[in-house]
Amino acid sequence: MATIWNPSDNVGYTLSNNNLTAQNPTGSDTAYVRATGAARSSGKYYFEITTIVSGNPTIGIASPAGSAAYGQYANVLYYGAGSGYCYGDGGTTYSPGWYDQAGAGTYGFAVDLDAKTIKVRKGTSAWSSAKIITHLASVLPAVGYAPSNEAITLNCGATSFVGTVPDGYFAWDSAAITDDQTVI
Repeated sequence: MATIWNPSDNVGYTLSNNNLTAQNPTGSDTAYVRATGAARSSGKYYFEITTIVSGNPTIGIASPAGSAAYGQYANVLYYGAGSGYCYGDGGTTYSPGWYDQAGAGTYGFAVDLDAKTIKVRKGTSAWSSAKIITHLASVLPAVGYAPSNEAITLNCGATSFVGTVPDGYFAWDSAAITDDQTVI
């Protein structure tokens, strides 16, 4: 089953496109929506989020519990798609200059829950530096703030990705292969 934006874990967003697209009609910075499904706590996963305007939506991952709104840094690690900032850096603050490919487009997220890191890239460009996510025990794809004219679409592997899934990673919607399993 495809991972979608969760209508039951949604504060202030309007969902459409079979719950794959989220829109914040008021531009409220207290709005957020997390994805459906079980939160991941181990393994290496990849997903993409597409934005349509050059506002500053905060996109990335969040803890399955607590508020995932902008400013709730203990619960999130977001990329500011308009500013290049990292929100939730170290679980306490935000920092500039994480990644310089801001603007509308498709952003890929490589989440390594074993090493507790996350990287982002726009389209097929180079990866950002890794950010540490030790403040998050388990995560789901999420969106915090988005401007009122922004539509944010989630792809966890139900359709083809824009970027290539990095070696050793799995689409968020697939099950990771553990060391005691054999691929035939």
